[in-house]
Amino acid sequence: MHTLKTEFVHRRDYNTRAEAHCNICAFIKGVYKRTRLHSAGGYIAPIEMKLKAA
Repeated sequence: MHTLKTEFVHRRDYNTRAEAHCNICAFIKGVYKRTRLHSAGGYIAPIEMKLKAA
């Protein structure tokens, strides 16, 4: 979660908790879930797994 902290939390000033929540959720849905590697998936990004399954 280093990228989340350095690029989406520490570099920004949020006016409200809701604004921070929306920005962090957008990161998780748009970046993290598409690119992270996981041992259960054979260290392949989830987006690649979806493309292979199609």
